[in-house]
Amino acid sequence: MEVQTPGHTKVIDLRRKQNETNSETGILTCYVEGWKCIYKEIDLLHVTDSMSSIEKELKLLEELPNHPNITRYLFHDRKGEKFRIFYAPYSLTLKECLNPDRDFTLVPSGRELALNHILSFSTQLSKGISLLHEYKIVHKDLKSTTIYVRRGEDNNTLVIGDYDYSKRVLSRAMRGNINAIRWLAPEVLKEDAVSFSVDIWSLGLVIYELITLNTPYFDINPLELTNYIKQGNRPTTPKKPSSFKPLLHLFELCTFSIPEQRPTIKEVKKLVKGIKRVEW
Repeated sequence: MEVQTPGHTKVIDLRRKQNETNSETGILTCYVEGWKCIYKEIDLLHVTDSMSSIEKELKLLEELPNHPNITRYLFHDRKGEKFRIFYAPYSLTLKECLNPDRDFTLVPSGRELALNHILSFSTQLSKGISLLHEYKIVHKDLKSTTIYVRRGEDNNTLVIGDYDYSKRVLSRAMRGNINAIRWLAPEVLKEDAVSFSVDIWSLGLVIYELITLNTPYFDINPLELTNYIKQGNRPTTPKKPSSFKPLLHLFELCTFSIPEQRPTIKEVKKLVKGIKRVEW
């Protein structure tokens, strides 16, 4: 299939689409001019916003500078009532890489992540969120399945994805998905006004996941989970060695039930930087 985009006609081969997909976020894999990409598809029949509103959101994506901790937006197209947004490819989510049974895992020998590794990942995520907030973008759905892992010989890099308009379009359906709501801030579930602080709550739960290797609220009855979160309850703070105390404190700060009491992303970056690393 050939698609005309500004200044260039791109050959998109959806027939070569691989069986790689993230069902929660609707990420699919294809090839553009022979290069592997990922894309999200929006059914415009289910979108209540105007096309000009969508284009305004996409303008923000185009203006985002390249950043090591943010997925790289490539281009978008429209075919009939289908709207697609294309990104540089990342094949594994953080959630997948926290599974010790996978061929590639961040968890050594199925044990736990070292404090220094968690701090490194927390620093990377805070830098990515900082860029989004600088450009007035509230992610609203940060979780381990919307964070990707770029594998490196010496270091692994976390890359935040799914921060585009299509996620916001799907937000109502997302609130009915028990797995998806585990990282959502209480005010999102209550459909109150949201601010940058919703991303701080979600970051806190990702940090919790890195510390415990447990899905947030794993011990709460799924039928009770929505109301439990709406009431402002965070997961129980885990018991860890004393060296983890500052990081556990950060988790608690990020998950205050009152949004205004949570730190800003600038404050989070400063707090993470101030946590003492463990000498090997």
